[in-house]
Amino acid sequence: MPEHTGPSPHALEDDLFASARRLRWTTDGVAALLSLLPAVGAVLLLHYGAREWNLVRWECAAASCASDDVASVTPVLGGGLLLLAALMSRRATRRASFGLALAAAAGALLWGWHDAVAQHLATPEQVHARIVLGRVAVGVGLVAAVVGLARGPVPPRPAPTPGRADATGGSPDVVDRLERLEALHAAGSLTDAEYAGAKARVLSGG
Repeated sequence: MPEHTGPSPHALEDDLFASARRLRWTTDGVAALLSLLPAVGAVLLLHYGAREWNLVRWECAAASCASDDVASVTPVLGGGLLLLAALMSRRATRRASFGLALAAAAGALLWGWHDAVAQHLATPEQVHARIVLGRVAVGVGLVAAVVGLARGPVPPRPAPTPGRADATGGSPDVVDRLERLEALHAAGSLTDAEYAGAKARVLSGG
């Protein structure tokens, strides 16, 4: 009978890893682009809330205050949307996502406070302290983002040292391949079925 000349199990496994990486890069890029929608919404909400804040009418009773004015809730809604954007883009922006979110939030508030003064909705004295704090927050956020980008992604797990074996007595090569599969599965790049099939091939010596 002729010998089987198809791709080896190792080649199939490498193709699986490469496909999983490409899929992850694609999904990360799409998530980062989609995160722009809540980010823009957050900036607009924070800007509106900061601009209109001095016009909000509060009704206080006992130790609590409430308002029916839309501007009273826009900072909370904007902060929530910005957090969502940071979570959606965290893989693409690596460690910089939350620093960028802080800078964007502070920048939107500064924009709103400056507009409030320009439109005579607030006096410069009323927003001076807020503007100082906002500028500090922008600086802190940008520094955190730059440091996050410089640090790069979370480093992968180190390769096993020669002679290392797992609890079942597998060789170091088998342990390394199992760890790679486990990492891809945990990151969501492999489905449960793909992970189970690849793990079975590795354990069977394929």
